Amino acid sequence: HLDGPQASPTSQRASLLNGSSLNQLIAKVQRSAEEREAELRRHLAEQKETEELLSRSREELSQLVSVFSELRELHASASDVLPDVLALGPERPRIRAKPPFSWQPSQEYDKEFEVSGECSEIVTKVGDFEDQGWVIPVGGSWRLLRGGIYRWTIRIERKCTNRPQLQLGIHGANHSQPWRLVTTSRCSWSRDDEPWQDRPGGDRLIEEGSYVHVEVDMRGVNSKYGTFAMSINDGPFEQFFEDIPLSQPYPLIPVVSMGGNQSRVRLCPNY
Repeated sequence: HLDGPQASPTSQRASLLNGSSLNQLIAKVQRSAEEREAELRRHLAEQKETEELLSRSREELSQLVSVFSELRELHASASDVLPDVLALGPERPRIRAKPPFSWQPSQEYDKEFEVSGECSEIVTKVGDFEDQGWVIPVGGSWRLLRGGIYRWTIRIERKCTNRPQLQLGIHGANHSQPWRLVTTSRCSWSRDDEPWQDRPGGDRLIEEGSYVHVEVDMRGVNSKYGTFAMSINDGPFEQFFEDIPLSQPYPLIPVVSMGGNQSRVRLCPNY
């Protein structure tokens, strides 16, 4: 007979399966099945969540459509009623910009100019000035004082055909010196009684219909003098004078000088 205990057939089969490729295959198939089951459950949960979102979205869309329809009906009703409501009250006043000053011919030349416009912003030369080749000034009501910076815009509305030259700039009180002037014919410039000087960038004609923007800086920030700069239409500013005396006992005034019949300029609003 055989000594010792004998292994049963069942335990022998289990012993054979342990660590075998077949056992590993079975375990892998089981894991794969469990993973697919878990993936299926996750997919079903996502599908359920999507269906719930779609259902709520349909309800919200229906509510928005209903609100939009109500607003459209209200708008239509208001459009019918609003004109009647507005007609009950006066029109609200509108704020309109005004020119910074008005034209004021001196007593000496009062007959030479016609001032018009709601704000006396238009000045027209009446008849040719008696001295051929000369222009005479009309001043503005502004008083340019030390410490301020002043800006205005003039539109050259009309030039006299046979005497088209105008001069733009500043004078002292009562048209006394200092004078700082720029011509419309060439943009040449002159101070006081000195000869006319050429524009550094060459001659430039200021044509009929042009807008001329003027800036006079009387602050004396980096100098004991004031400056005069000018631009045409949408062009850059050019500095023509940087020697305007600030020690004058009297203020300066804006001026435009004309000599030809029906020459006309308009002072534009400041915005």
